[in-house]
Amino acid sequence: MLTHRLGLLSLLVSSVSASYVQYQLCDPASSRVPVPPPQQQLPGISSLSASIETADDGHQHLAWVIDLLIGDEHHCDRQVSNVTVDFTVETLTGTARYEHHVLTTCKPVHQGRYTMVNASSTLVTQDLGRLSPLSTFHSDIYLASAATGDGLVCLQANITPALRPTVSSTLRWAPFGLFLFILAVGILRSCFDRPIRLTADDESDEEARSARPVLPHVGDCLQYLQFIFLTGSLSLWYPGFYRPAVSMLNWYSLFLTGPITHGHVYPGSADGIFEINGTYVGTHGFDLMHQIVGTPATMTTWTNLVIAMVVVVASAAALLECTRLAAPRIGETDMAAQAIVMNHGFQHRVNRVLRVVLSYFTMPLIALSCYQITYAALLPGYHTSLAVLLIVIIIAAFAWLVRQIPARSLGLLVFDSKRYQQVSASTSSDQHGKAFIVVLFVLAFIRGAAVGGLQITPLVQLPMLIACELVLLACILGFQAYPAWSVGTISALSRVVTLALMVAFVPGVADIHVKSAIGYAILLIHSTMLFCGFLGPAVYHLVVLCARHLNASRPEVYGLRELRRRQVSRTDLNRAYVDSPSPAGPDANISGARTPLSNRTLGRPTSTNTQRLETPQMPASHYFRSPRPSSVRSKDSVDLRSKVGSTTQTVSSSSSRGPPRAISPLVNTSVTFGAIVEPKNDSPSYDTIRVVQLLDEINRPRSTANGRGKGVQGGTAEQWIAAAVRANATAKLVCTSWGAQSSREDTDEMPRDPLIGLVGKPSAGKSTTLNSLTDATSKVGNFPFTTIDPQRAIGYLQIPCACARHGVSERCKPNYGSCVEGTRSVPIELLDVAGLVPGAHQGKGLGNKFLDDLRHADALIHVVDASGTVDAEGKETRGYDPSVDIAWLRSEIVAWIKGNLWEKWGSIRRRHVAIKATAVETLQNQFSGYGSTATVVARALDRLGVREPLEEWDEAMVDRVVNAFTDEKFPTVIALNKIDHPDADKNISKIAKMQNPDTIAVCSAISEIFLRKMAKQGYIKYTEGSEFVDTREDLIEQGDPTGGGLKELDEKNRNRIENLKDMVLYRFGSTGVNQVLSKAAGLLGLVPVFPVRNTATFSSGASDSKAVFRDCVLVKKNSTVGDVARKVMGDAPVAFVEGIGGTRVSEDDLVSVGKHDILSFKVGRA
Repeated sequence: MLTHRLGLLSLLVSSVSASYVQYQLCDPASSRVPVPPPQQQLPGISSLSASIETADDGHQHLAWVIDLLIGDEHHCDRQVSNVTVDFTVETLTGTARYEHHVLTTCKPVHQGRYTMVNASSTLVTQDLGRLSPLSTFHSDIYLASAATGDGLVCLQANITPALRPTVSSTLRWAPFGLFLFILAVGILRSCFDRPIRLTADDESDEEARSARPVLPHVGDCLQYLQFIFLTGSLSLWYPGFYRPAVSMLNWYSLFLTGPITHGHVYPGSADGIFEINGTYVGTHGFDLMHQIVGTPATMTTWTNLVIAMVVVVASAAALLECTRLAAPRIGETDMAAQAIVMNHGFQHRVNRVLRVVLSYFTMPLIALSCYQITYAALLPGYHTSLAVLLIVIIIAAFAWLVRQIPARSLGLLVFDSKRYQQVSASTSSDQHGKAFIVVLFVLAFIRGAAVGGLQITPLVQLPMLIACELVLLACILGFQAYPAWSVGTISALSRVVTLALMVAFVPGVADIHVKSAIGYAILLIHSTMLFCGFLGPAVYHLVVLCARHLNASRPEVYGLRELRRRQVSRTDLNRAYVDSPSPAGPDANISGARTPLSNRTLGRPTSTNTQRLETPQMPASHYFRSPRPSSVRSKDSVDLRSKVGSTTQTVSSSSSRGPPRAISPLVNTSVTFGAIVEPKNDSPSYDTIRVVQLLDEINRPRSTANGRGKGVQGGTAEQWIAAAVRANATAKLVCTSWGAQSSREDTDEMPRDPLIGLVGKPSAGKSTTLNSLTDATSKVGNFPFTTIDPQRAIGYLQIPCACARHGVSERCKPNYGSCVEGTRSVPIELLDVAGLVPGAHQGKGLGNKFLDDLRHADALIHVVDASGTVDAEGKETRGYDPSVDIAWLRSEIVAWIKGNLWEKWGSIRRRHVAIKATAVETLQNQFSGYGSTATVVARALDRLGVREPLEEWDEAMVDRVVNAFTDEKFPTVIALNKIDHPDADKNISKIAKMQNPDTIAVCSAISEIFLRKMAKQGYIKYTEGSEFVDTREDLIEQGDPTGGGLKELDEKNRNRIENLKDMVLYRFGSTGVNQVLSKAAGLLGLVPVFPVRNTATFSSGASDSKAVFRDCVLVKKNSTVGDVARKVMGDAPVAFVEGIGGTRVSEDDLVSVGKHDILSFKVGRA
């Protein structure tokens, strides 16, 4: 549309405010207005200026100011006073053409330093209507004489209106708010990891199930924002609106306008347009970005970047130091652990700060520093030297970090994937992980060098960046670094697509319409990636996190991410044992084989930290019936005439922590005691065996001060207690030798210490787990049925000792196990049985042997290969679902028990009717071979709420009863082993959603064995059950010039230990093996009780002995003082029991941690 308007030029022409516009002469081939012949054009153009003002109605008004050189001062009176101005405004939506007849003025201007010439000034204004928020337009301006029609000049220019305040604020603060939100969510997820998914449609979300590094997605988001800004600084011909739009992201690349602002500072936008002067300072992309952002000159901008980097370094160092001083675990009360945390050396702190800088700011630092080198001929030598020095420092810091810490640890902040956050013995896997992390940092360096160092060669700049992204995608696919639709993969694809689209911005490739369309498309891709690729997942994770914390009905520990963040602190038995009822129930005898406790030299190595038992609170009725009362009462004397074999037996704990102990022959004894505990039945009970051992201890001659020996029969109460405790321990040893049988007529289970069995398929890591729990030497290997014969060993349950409560830790000398700074290691027996395969109940593999061995256990630890690299039969594979193992292994146990029962169900039912027995009595007769008791059977029936008579039960009911009995008799901890494997995380996440989290523990048995081996050989200082490992170098940095006497590590072992520190110990808080045993103890509901001689001094031996708390026994939760008396004293006569302060306690009082758990039993008649 052609419009004609007449404008009068008044004296206001000289006062119009307009900004410089870069222009060129019209191209006849593309101009939309006439182009005068060269001989008709005026001598030159003084300047072209423009301004855009927004009226009250929202319309934009364009004003052109054109100054033309017309000759010397004598030509002013002959100038053309009336001109026709014909110009176009060409946007993406179309082209508008305007024509104006205006008056011009003549004024003298300087040309050069001494020459005065005349210039004709022309002002044209035009209402452009409402322009789009992000717009740019191209104009062709044709001036001709109004009188003759001769053309004077033709100019072309691009105008970019300044961003409106609302648009500018949106582009500035929306990404900033997005980044702060992602940062906040990352901090929350790092502190409070998500335990479980609340929706059922997340199976395909591989990325969400992956292990999260520190501040997940924060590094990806920051680097993407830097990429948007720096790729907007390339030396390409962008549409005018593109650079202003991305310039609002200058903060993330430390491309700042301050604090130093001396010298020339670019205005950015002025008079309603972006003032870009490419004539005097060149047209490099960084130069144009300087002008649009409004920063000082190049030198000052680089100086501001260095200052900002120093601030970032100082802030990171201060934040890390505050985190270190604040004790990294919420609820940490272990002073020894805090001391180790606070002893990190200076080098360790420098490593962390450099890791932050290189992870987040490598690209902008290299880009702007390399850009200084391109101006080396124009800038001062010292400035260029400083830029080169900064680049060298960055390279040296990266090389130093690669040598000092594992490459996978270096990538902790930027590599948001589970793939290589592991400790693997595979050399190829380790090399792949290291190579990918190095690739990430090298590509960031190359990107920065391409953006800043290739500004003068844009045709090389863009292909170089595209090549970097293609290499990254190839590495992702080759190393399988990210899941298919993870944030890392999608952001890499987004960068490739946008860089490919930028080919249209190469000079001469596309016109303004195509460039504008592609510019909008690129901005749309970036916006979609930021809000859908980063903000969307962050919102989702925050909602899940909030839902878990707001849902008070869910257990405290619910899934994988909580299981992986166990507190590294002392075991809290107040919480684990008191608040959480045991599935075993109060009336169940602690069944299984007897614990072979070794002599006093058998103790666990020093440990200052143990795992906290994270057992959620649940109502007691969920697990068991109310306890039946028991009593210790005086009764007429009972003649005990049981005979026990007198064969000497030697019991080995299969542990390197103590030598085997020879058991003295048991003498056949017949003695009558007065006022002893009544046996539970007419046949000899376990109490009888204890008394026989007690007699052996009492009648055995002992050395006295004068060298003579005498018996202690009828001795003092103190002698009774000491002898009873010794006899109790000895009886345990006798009864726990494999296959040992007592000569008793009845098979009713006798009170004894628990036996925990390790079960699982072949090659799942059972023997390795046993070795890690006990330091035993069970045969291990990657072939089926490594274990054929059952392996027994002593494990150590770590509990808080009573000595810590009473401030006598330095005098605590346990008879068995150890006590270090208030953490007591109580021996507990473990059993590793043969591997189980599908069909074991039918005799497949070693099934019958496995199931027969299994019946001795009180609780089970099911070792599951979480890596999925071994199939159901123990053969190597890949991608196997380990959750299947949990289901079929339990089904094999159920099928075995049911098969034995159902095979003779007809005769069982007939006998039941004939003798008019109860269901509990009949089933106990059948289940006694599994180590069951009537209490366990009754509890199983109570769980089902069975009301039908036994003779009416069909096969379905029998199946239900067997399932309930299996749950009661064999409470099982699921030990998810091999957490260091790359495929473990997704499998653990799936299992965590399917199983009760109270029964799940994650561990890396091979890592624990490796650390103990290195500690035993004197290469490291390792605090078991914690994340703390110190090498010789660590101790030297902490101020010990001798390095603690540790040996020097070679490069291979040093790298492996660093991998363990960052990828296992840091992520999980420990190797997890201690928590496996603690979980099993929690299921059994064990409470530690400390028998002492004197409740004032806590001594257990002679009156002048300084040792305290020599003995500790484990009893069931909800046990009474009377139950403890029978367990400790056997059938010895107990007159009364004293608690703390010498106060007498009732036999019906319940024992718990901190209440009635320190007892003194006074022997004699009541």
